[in-house]
Parts: sequence; structure tokens; C-alpha cells
Amino acid sequence: MTVVQTLFSFEGRIRRSTWWGYVILTLICSGFVAWIVAGFLVGGLGDGDLIDRVEDKVGWLVMIWPLMALHVKRGHDLGWTGWWALLSFVPLINLIYWAILGFQEQQPGAERYGPSPKAGPGARSAPV
Repeated sequence: MTVVQTLFSFEGRIRRSTWWGYVILTLICSGFVAWIVAGFLVGGLGDGDLIDRVEDKVGWLVMIWPLMALHVKRGHDLGWTGWWALLSFVPLINLIYWAILGFQEQQPGAERYGPSPKAGPGARSAPV
């Protein structure tokens, strides 16, 4: 799976290590983009509160799609439908959900969401 497929597609499965790596990378990149945008706004706006709000929103918008794609694919690896990724928006429950995504062992073998990421590139998916 390519980087673009991993970050922007909602199909397939990814391993825990892949999920952790891309989640950390996405958070770092979104913070950097938000910081850059805020830097451009400092000279023109001068309102610190407004800049903080814009910076937060830009950071959120930059990371929401990739993070949801990662959560859906990691959920697929656990045998869950992608709709469970919406738990990311529920305060406190999202922490439990992320802990499960980050630490729960995958379902072995192929399933309806594709072959096991541990199986290698030649593995076949299970019939739906």
C-alpha cells in the first residue's frame, strides 16, 4: 500500500505499527502546517486570539481525513466496520477507542476487508 493509499483511502487493512507511525506523522505535519499558516497571519491580523483559533482549525482540517482513513483501516484489521471510526469524535470514549486501535492484536488471516497485512503482498482476500 502506498503512502497516498494509506492516508487517503478507506479500503484495506493496516498493522498496528503502520497505524502508530502514520498517526504520529499526521499529527506532526498538521501542527507544522497550522504553525506555517499562523505565521503568515501574524503580520496581517495582529489579533492573537483570532490567530490561535485559525491555527487550531487549520491543524484540525489538515489531519481529519488522513486520521479517519487510518482509523477505518486499523478498524478493518480488527474486523470492525469503518463506522466505528466515528467514535473518534466522542470525548473520553475516543481515548478508549484509540487505545484499542493502538494496542489490540489484529484478526488473523484474510477477512472481508482484505488480506492480513502480515501475510505479505501475494495474499488473497476472503470472499465477501
